[in-house]
Amino acid sequence: MLSEIEARGIILFPDAGKYELWKSKIPKLPKSNFYEISDLFRLKTSD
Repeated sequence: MLSEIEARGIILFPDAGKYELWKSKIPKLPKSNFYEISDLFRLKTSD
């Protein structure tokens, strides 16, 4: 599924309130990529 973006840096932008859920999924993603999660929506909204 992610072969098109193999060996790339990827910044994830989770929906407000879903930061921790997305963070928990990173270990299950292909190790050939570098993943970073933006906390922009987490900081700008309240849960």
